[in-house]
Amino acid sequence: MKKLISSFLLSCGLSLFLSACASHGPYKQTASLSALPLPTYHVGDTFIYTNGYSETVKQINGEKITWQAGSATEVVAYRNFLLPSLHWQTHEKESHGLIHEQPDMMFPLNHGNDERFTMTRTVIDKLDGQEKEYVQAWDCTVDGSYEITVAAGTFDTMKISCYRFYRTWLRQTRIFYYAPSINHYVLREDQFKSRPSHKIELASYIPSLTFLSATDQKSLQESFQLAMEHNLSNVGVNWFGKGKRAQSTIKPLKSFRTDRALFCRTFEQSIAYGEFQRNFFGNVCRHTDGIWRYTRVKTHLG
Repeated sequence: MKKLISSFLLSCGLSLFLSACASHGPYKQTASLSALPLPTYHVGDTFIYTNGYSETVKQINGEKITWQAGSATEVVAYRNFLLPSLHWQTHEKESHGLIHEQPDMMFPLNHGNDERFTMTRTVIDKLDGQEKEYVQAWDCTVDGSYEITVAAGTFDTMKISCYRFYRTWLRQTRIFYYAPSINHYVLREDQFKSRPSHKIELASYIPSLTFLSATDQKSLQESFQLAMEHNLSNVGVNWFGKGKRAQSTIKPLKSFRTDRALFCRTFEQSIAYGEFQRNFFGNVCRHTDGIWRYTRVKTHLG
């Protein structure tokens, strides 16, 4: 571990920033995952979180991914999720970032990897034209492998902790739990020196299905709706596309009700099309029109 982090941890008991002291949370440490490659994404891949936030891959340009984050924000970032965004904009503000590090930093992921980098960020207020520039120093380390349960399911993950410093003072700790089974993190925790901490937890993962014909997409969606409506928990159904070039297994796992009394189910789904293979995990609720739709609300598993 680098000197900045070491010196901070030595004084952690005296700091007001106690939440940043080393803690593994209520997660089970497992046999080590190793040599995890950079994640791969496809246009249309969507991640929905329990706080209502969602991200959809809008465009891919080499190592850079353009995400549609909610309805009002567009974000450009490296597919290396450990690196902060390169650009984002809303109706009122716009930000540009310059990262002084290779985009594949830390990968392949192995326990004990440790890297530091700096970035310069400029934030522009579109209303008055004012600009502010910030210099950030980050230090990231791979802490090991953990089995964690989030709203979307239970995953084997690699834990990576990143620390942001201003000079020698720790300002932020960002912890990722990266699940190689879906090529994305299922939990991200942010702890700050000067504002409340928060986390984003995966509720549903929806891979892009643009490789399927319109007819197969409709057929698969019909099979999914029938499985959610009629199948018992842990009883799957197999689906085959035209000519059996594509196949999928859909399995409801648990049932629950939301705070709004909607009847919902967690599920897992796999799909294969030649060399392309993806796993789905998520939560859907039956609405008044009888259609099962992905939910963003926090779950109450029964």
